[in-house]
This record gives sequence, C-alpha cells and structure tokens, in this order.
Amino acid sequence: MVDNSGASSRFLDDLLRQLLASTGADQVLVGNLADDGRRVDVQRLLVAGEPVVMTEYLLAGTPCENVYQSELRVYPEGVAASFPEDEMLVEAGIEGYAGIRLIGEGSVAKGILVLLFERPILDAESIADILERSAPRVTMELERLRYEQRLAQSEQRYRALVETSQDGVLVHRDFDLLYVNPAAASLVGYGSAEELMAVGSALALLPPEERALAHERLAARHRAEHVERDYDMEVLHRDGRQITLRALVSQVEWDGETAWQVIVTDASERVEADERAAQAKRLEAIGKLTGGIAHDFNNLLAVVLGNLELIDARITEPKTRKFLRQASQAAERGAELTRRLLSFARRQPLKPVAVVLEELLAETRSMLALTLRPELELRFEQQASVPVLADPTQLQMALLNLAINAQDAIEGSGRITIRTSVCTPVALRGRFRELGAVDHVCIEVADTGMGMPAEVRDRAFEPFFSTKQAVQGSGLGLSMVQGFVRQSRGHIELESREGEGTSIRIYLPVAPSEPSDTLMPAEARSTEQGQGRILVVEDEPSVREVTVAMLRSFGYEVFAAADGVGARDILAQQQVDLMLSDVVLPGERGPEIAADVLRRTPELRVMFMSGYTDAEVFEGFPDRARVRLLQKPFRRETLRVQVAEVLAEPATGAASKS
Repeated sequence: MVDNSGASSRFLDDLLRQLLASTGADQVLVGNLADDGRRVDVQRLLVAGEPVVMTEYLLAGTPCENVYQSELRVYPEGVAASFPEDEMLVEAGIEGYAGIRLIGEGSVAKGILVLLFERPILDAESIADILERSAPRVTMELERLRYEQRLAQSEQRYRALVETSQDGVLVHRDFDLLYVNPAAASLVGYGSAEELMAVGSALALLPPEERALAHERLAARHRAEHVERDYDMEVLHRDGRQITLRALVSQVEWDGETAWQVIVTDASERVEADERAAQAKRLEAIGKLTGGIAHDFNNLLAVVLGNLELIDARITEPKTRKFLRQASQAAERGAELTRRLLSFARRQPLKPVAVVLEELLAETRSMLALTLRPELELRFEQQASVPVLADPTQLQMALLNLAINAQDAIEGSGRITIRTSVCTPVALRGRFRELGAVDHVCIEVADTGMGMPAEVRDRAFEPFFSTKQAVQGSGLGLSMVQGFVRQSRGHIELESREGEGTSIRIYLPVAPSEPSDTLMPAEARSTEQGQGRILVVEDEPSVREVTVAMLRSFGYEVFAAADGVGARDILAQQQVDLMLSDVVLPGERGPEIAADVLRRTPELRVMFMSGYTDAEVFEGFPDRARVRLLQKPFRRETLRVQVAEVLAEPATGAASKS
C-alpha cells in the first residue's frame, strides 16, 4: 500500500468512504493488477472508513481471481469458508464479498474494486449495481493517483540527482530563490544550500551590470521573445571577487506555477583558456609581422654595415674613419633592435644546450653587482640543481632584463630576489597545459617595488608597451623575454599587485641526459684564411652584391645566383667548394636547394645566412647538427672567420654519408 497524501489520494478516499456508506460494507479495497498477473498491488484499503497499510494481495485461491475472469462477482455469504486460503478474509471473519474488474484503455483489466462485509449481503443485485456505476469513477481516480505517484517518484529521482550533481542548480521565480543544490552553494562560496537560500534573491549574487542584463532577459522571456538559453555570466563570489559561470536556463513548473531553472558550471578555466588562445593568436600575428619586418630590416642593415666596412678598409684619414665608426655603431644598434623583435616574434635562432644554472647565475650575479644601484639588496635562492635546456646567452639576457626592470620598479632601497626550484609535471599540469610531461625549472625574479596596477599588468607583455619614458626603453623588454621563453618551449607568468611588488616566473624544461639535436655552430677556433671558390645564393641584389664584395676582399673566387635555378646552373658548370645561401628565398628555400644539390655533389660544403629563421626549416637536412647559420647583419670579420672554419671542416654531404 502506498500512503500518498496528495490531492488525488484524498479524493479517492472520499469516494471510497461514500461507497462504504451507500453499501453498508465494512472494508473497501482498490488495487492495480501487477505486471505478472498473479497479484494485486494495493493502492487503498479502508477499514471502517480509515486507511490501513497493505502492499499486495495474491490472487491465487481468492475470490478476486474469479473477478478477473468474469468482470463482476458477488458472494452473499460464507465467502471465508469458501476460500480458506485467503488469509485476509479468514482473519477478518468476512461473510459477504463483492468485486468488480476495473477496465482501462483498450478494454484491458487494470485493477480491481472490492467490497467486504462482516455479515451476509441481503441485496446482492443492488450491491452489484452500485459497483458497476462506481467503477468508472474509481478507475479515473485510481489513474489520477497512479499519475501523482509517478510524478512524486520522478520528483524524488530528480531531487536525488540534483542534490548529488556537481553542476549547480538554482530555481527562481522572478529572481526569488525557490531551490538551490549544494553544488550551486559551493560554486559561489557558501557552506550549504540553506545558507545560499537565506540570500533570498538571485539578484544578490550578481554585480550591478549583470543585474541589468538579467532583468532584460527575464522581461523578454515573459514576452515570449527569443532569448539565449546558454551564456556566460559574471557572479559575485561570497569572498567579494567576480567569477565566470556558464548558465543554462529553462522554464519549469514548480509548485504548480512557472519558474526558471538555471544550471550553472564554473567557466573560469575555459574563459582563461580562450583568452590565452586569443592572446596566442594575436601574438602569433604580431610575431609574423615583426618577423617579416626584421627580415627586411636585417637585409638593409647587412647592406649598410657591409658597405661601411668595405669603405673603412680603404680609408686611412682619421676623421673620416671616425664618421664611419659612428655609422657602423648606429647600424649595430639597429641590428640589436631587430634581434629584440625576433626574440619577441620567436624567430631568433637559438642555441639550446644543457645550462648549469649555478654557473650562469654566478656570472649573472657578478654582472648585476656592477649594474644595479648600491642601495638595492640582491638575493639568490638556489634550490634547483639540475641543468635546463636553453640558449645560455638569451637566458642570461632575459634575467638581466628582468632584474633591470625590477630595479626601475623600486624607489630608493629594496630587494631583488632570484630563486630557482624544480616543478614536476603533476604540479604544472593543472596550471599550464601546454607544457610537456617533463620536469621544469622555475626561475623567479621578484622585487619589492611599486607593483603594477591591473591595466598595466594586463598589457605588460605587449610589444612596444612601456611605462618608461621614450628615451629609457623600446618597450620590447618583457615581450622579448616572453618570446625567448616560448621559443624554448617553456612558459612565463607574471604576478603583481600595486604597492606589493612583482614576481615574474620563467619555466624551462630540464635538459635531457642525451645531447639535444639543435642548431649549434661548431666551436669557434682560430683558422687561417684559406683559398677557395664560393657560390653566394641571395635574392636581394644589394645584399648579394655586398656579400660578394666582402668575400672577394678576402681573396676568394666568388659566383652569385638569385635562386635555386641559377645556383644549379653555376654548379653544373663550375667546381665550387662552398655554397653560402640565404634561407628565405622565393620558391625553394635555401635548405631545400642545398639538400638537392648535396645528393649530386656530396663534397660540397654548405653554409646559410638569414635575417631570421625557424629551426623547422632544417628538418630532414643532411647532418642537421652541423648546420652553420650566419645571422644577418654580420660583420666582415665574422664572415671571414666562419667561412674559413666551414672550408676547414669535412664536406656536409660527405659527413652525412660516413
């Protein structure tokens, strides 16, 4: 027996009491035929007008079994004696019995209505007539009761599901909270659903600008206008900060009236990931732009610097040489600016090796001791004893840059701390998904300076953004450091609050035990100028001309081509010892031309030059570890030394076959 206190249960009880009164019966039973057809699931049993708990009633050996076979059956007297296996009849001393089968849709037997008398039935025809007239109404109320029970069960399952859900669920009517689950309370910092319900209005959880939007959405829903159901919203956490939640809104019925159910999930991590992805796209676009600018600018500087050096070699008059040196220094400063641009754009050729941090930091400390103001305390906290995989020169430049920035942020006395620590993949996985499953070393540069306001902190890594005067810097410092770190397959993060100082943390991978296959030139060594024949492949005429002129000034016989077609024509006709090729060429790139040529002339030596390039362009190149890359713009002496070194080495193609 299901003790249901709903409206349908009360209506059915009233109807059954009327039936008892009109027939003089002592008990009335209503039930549903179970799916197995062998028992009755009792819905209501009234004894002397009061409900009694009873769950089921077996049909075998009872008069009810006969009712299901004949639709209506009346036993005026002696029913308990006739059915001794029916314990209910025997225990209650029932004399008279009247039962009718309840028919549902499709003329299918759905249940049973039974009247029980403790004395014989005097007017069996009248009782049968009352049963037949009452059966449709009882069937209807019984069906209504079944619906109400199913609804209650559904609500119980819904509540159990919602109460244990990890998604927050709120139900409100015109923003008055009707229900919240524990997950919703936890999302916004409350200890329990009861604490959150005490807030009263959902609007109390929204900042002012979000409240206006909420009113607009609700008004539109009341007007039956189309309103987005799934959207991000800013919500006030209990601690006062704003968090981003994803809301899914739907209309529900609650206590018989329309209400709004809002399912909320924490969207902060996704929003942060989206922002990182958008920033990465912006930086990549700027990187491509700056890389292209740096490439063209380096070509111009190569022409300027090369011609200045060629003139300098022919001028002896001191005053003229002074002017030439000043022009050369200006060109060098321009080259340094492009190196910063390339570092930001992640196009700066790096030479990653296993860097012993103790040695690099000791050298950095000596340099900073001579650079920083004497009233600043410089502290080193060395905890990482493993080498990192990085370009040591670029890493040291990054640390010096960060330390100088820290000095500029400190007014008067203060402290700059450089500390290192080892971070495992488990510790980093939840914070930086782009880092691989290897240990990383965190190098932190922290200061006790003025810190950054939010608007400065958000733009700190933007290229050319600076709070310094124009004469104090180009605004490429932090963006250059960021470019170097990302190109090194690491990560950088900034933490700063106004008045509380700044901490910048660099995460670099721990160096593997095996040597890394990197683009590293051979160790510099003293060589004497040699003789030989060189092919220069360069598409920019002025760069090609000045490079040829410098090589000829060293005594080499030089040929020149603008592309791969011209280079192959010359190689087919001339014996050449070295091919010096630009990397970025129209059509075929320099490494592609060289790889093709080396298959036919393995004795040829190869050297590359570029205003910028990526290591990926050398993928698949023979003897990749021995690639010699000359960075534009280069000095005349640098060109002389490196060409002499390459000519003194084994041929590139021959070495790859050995």
